[in-house]
Amino acid sequence: MNAIAPASPGGATERGALTGTPVRAPKPPFWHGLGTGLPAAFFLAPCLIALALVYLYPTLRTFQMSVMSDAMGRSPTFVGLANYARIFADPTLPRLLATSVVYTVGNVAAVWAIGLGTALLLNESFRGRSIVRALFIIPWAMPYVAASLIFAWMLGFDTGILNYMLRSLSGGLLEAEFLTACPDALVTLTGISIWKLFPLGTVMMLSALQTIPESHYEAARVDGASSWQCFRYVTLPGIRSTSITLTLLMMIWCFGRSFTAIYLLTGGGPAGCSETIVLRSYTEMFQGFRPGTASALGVGVLVISFVCAAAYLWFVRSMEARR
Repeated sequence: MNAIAPASPGGATERGALTGTPVRAPKPPFWHGLGTGLPAAFFLAPCLIALALVYLYPTLRTFQMSVMSDAMGRSPTFVGLANYARIFADPTLPRLLATSVVYTVGNVAAVWAIGLGTALLLNESFRGRSIVRALFIIPWAMPYVAASLIFAWMLGFDTGILNYMLRSLSGGLLEAEFLTACPDALVTLTGISIWKLFPLGTVMMLSALQTIPESHYEAARVDGASSWQCFRYVTLPGIRSTSITLTLLMMIWCFGRSFTAIYLLTGGGPAGCSETIVLRSYTEMFQGFRPGTASALGVGVLVISFVCAAAYLWFVRSMEARR
């Protein structure tokens, strides 16, 4: 005699008991669960609407403009991929990409290394640690425009304080063209960007270090591990996820937003030495009045950022899968 299954809605139990086969309870209609999600949707709606207006619509509009003619003040016409073909035919494109890559790689590597180093120092116990931690946030909190203007006054060739000090200490023999020579300008701009961004790396690394239990270090020391071995086998694995996130953020941030300091300090000069693809997109739109070409460059930045981010994540996951 077949055992009677527990009761279930919709008469599924009675049919199962008679036939001897389990019968799945009928699935409730999709609208039954909407009531529980309405509060969450209500609170998320303002954020989603803002994101759609600020990011989604401009992105879609940029894609649309990238296939239209360079028309200002009149209705543009559809030109297909002509704007992209013009960009690829530009002989300065390799230089723009190389400058953007060098600027991005320099920022990513230095922000990670300096951020980790300062986080290790700030993770130690010493008097006044809270004050020192707060001071390290100042570069990140300072507006980019204000910081760029201060550096412009400091790094000026004729009136800058740094060149004044170099001339005074060397009797007029030493002076540096921080912003007026190549590749000095790109190196200087990269250093300014690192100074501005490394507090973010410090905060993220410090938060990751504080999640590593002290018992892990104690166990490693009991096993005879040196300071370097503790760093290699305890600290680095403990901050792996944060390192991945920081690297990805810096990669997208520096490649896709390398504009403010470069535009204010050098304008892409001298002779295009510090011009990035983002700055070229701006000049095409607001100086050359070519919205189609500028939009195509913007789409290119978006695609390159997405491809690099996807490739980096694939590489990290493949490396973790081999372990």
